[in-house]
Amino acid sequence: MLLLAGFLGGALLGFVRARSRGGTLADALQWGFGHGAAGLVLAVILYMALRAAGVLD
Repeated sequence: MLLLAGFLGGALLGFVRARSRGGTLADALQWGFGHGAAGLVLAVILYMALRAAGVLD
């Protein structure tokens, strides 16, 4: 669930940023995917850190 939240949060951020800068729908989708991928990577790093700390089992 953490990974999905990371991707969707990043995708939403990228979509909104592109639209606020006057981008087309294609720009917003591309920015959304790019930011979503970055959010997913950060979520994976956070997940691994929490697993190593013993917070998640």
